[in-house]
Amino acid sequence: MKEILTAIGIGLINYLSAIVIYHIAIKKEDKKFYKLLFSSIFFRYVINLLLFFICLKYLGFNAFRFTLTFFIATFFLIILEIIYFNSKSKLLILHNYKEKNE
Repeated sequence: MKEILTAIGIGLINYLSAIVIYHIAIKKEDKKFYKLLFSSIFFRYVINLLLFFICLKYLGFNAFRFTLTFFIATFFLIILEIIYFNSKSKLLILHNYKEKNE
């Protein structure tokens, strides 16, 4: 059970840090926004990778249970991150709407 909670916790920390960085970066001009956003993606995943290996090596977690939960949680939280960014930036409308003239 500790493997599952730790894996989900690491994913949630990654997700919440993405939201915080987005709110900081959105106030910057375009060039700084992209630089901050893409560098944060790189550093967040390097940190996630390090935490992943630390949990497997030093905490003695069940490798299969931790790895499976880690990847499933990360997958779903990345999808939530994309949906959140899309809803804030309104780059892609994901629902149907009727035109006003109809």
